Amino acid sequence: IGGQVGAKVGRRLPPPVLRTFIVVVGTFAIVQLLLR
Repeated sequence: IGGQVGAKVGRRLPPPVLRTFIVVVGTFAIVQLLLR
């Protein structure tokens, strides 16, 4: 389900916005893992 929704949303966003979103989510995930 997440892959299908992500693909639909990802196609609509311009590449720089999509890249920024991926970097922000990835950074947030790394911080969460390091703080545990």
